[in-house]
Amino acid sequence: MNFDLRKYIIAASLTVLIWIMALTSFGNIPLFGIDVTLLCIPIILGTCALGLSYGLFLALMFALTSLFMALMGRPISLLAPLLEFPLEMYLTIFIPRILIPIVTWLAFKATAKWKAMFSYGLSAIVGSFANTLFFLGCAYILGAKALTEAYQMSNDDILAAMCDIVLSNGLLEAFVTLLVCVPALLILNNTLCRRTEHKGIV
Repeated sequence: MNFDLRKYIIAASLTVLIWIMALTSFGNIPLFGIDVTLLCIPIILGTCALGLSYGLFLALMFALTSLFMALMGRPISLLAPLLEFPLEMYLTIFIPRILIPIVTWLAFKATAKWKAMFSYGLSAIVGSFANTLFFLGCAYILGAKALTEAYQMSNDDILAAMCDIVLSNGLLEAFVTLLVCVPALLILNNTLCRRTEHKGIV
């Protein structure tokens, strides 16, 4: 098995994990009116361990799962009011997901000289918050009117509620992501490095 094939296998496994998490309650935990989303974890793992191109592919899978759930009538609560506005819904689904690996990769490259554990930790936190901030930001910018009408709240109230979500759900998501990603990335990195060393010896 060559090195590239191993990367493909890891990426395929992470893709399967994304779909399993999306189609079960494991990927989205309801809390305070919005789901605590852990689906950014496979994207962060793929980005840091395999590279940005793999991360972008996994982010696309994340977006497709969100779109699938919405079209099947099971959107997360914040997307529900946007079902009548397809363009806004599509942009709110896809833009934040694609930005996750980009922001994660920038953080990972910026901390490349750090000790691996700290570089992975910061990248995981940044990637998790990128998912939260960009998703809520897109939902507010593109769907403020739909949200205010659906929840009978003013723009200021919607914005305040989203800030509360960042401080509550966002912090929880980042903490869980940190706990999962750091050891997982250390294991993946060691596995891939050992494979590279073996190839060099041969």
